[in-house]
Amino acid sequence: MTTLAQAYVNDIAESVKEVAADALRSLPAGPAREALCRLAVEQSSEALLAIAREAGYLPGRAAPAGRAARTQWPLEELQAFDLDGTHLRIAYGAATADVRRRIAAAARQAGRTDWVQIAIGGRQRRRLAEMTRDEWQNVIDILSRDDCAADIWRLAQDAPPFWPGSCCSQ
Repeated sequence: MTTLAQAYVNDIAESVKEVAADALRSLPAGPAREALCRLAVEQSSEALLAIAREAGYLPGRAAPAGRAARTQWPLEELQAFDLDGTHLRIAYGAATADVRRRIAAAARQAGRTDWVQIAIGGRQRRRLAEMTRDEWQNVIDILSRDDCAADIWRLAQDAPPFWPGSCCSQ
């Protein structure tokens, strides 16, 4: 499957790209489709994401990488797939730093206040001390947009005095 994806993305011969695209659109259900979805997200490949979407592939629920991959799919499909945000929470926890940045950026752009709870580690706020500067900024921006001053104030009281990457922690 990886070879097909590389042929589709990298080959300059249109006939090779066509054959690769057809093969990718007709992958059997299961691991091959999951691998394509994961590869598309990990490589930030719009071409592979487009193929997976056209074919109606959705990343599976089982693997953390698959859950992380779902952050690249249309919001309506995701909400039908992950009603309570459990899969997004698990995916965010298992994602690489790059995928976390993309999840955070998508959440910020969409104003997803549910992501704030994921970023801070739920009601127990388990992730406050390990949040990056970008995560803090995204949380503040999302909560500011929704006029959640009380939530921002509670976070300010619970937050560590310096977070990684701040000017004062160096």
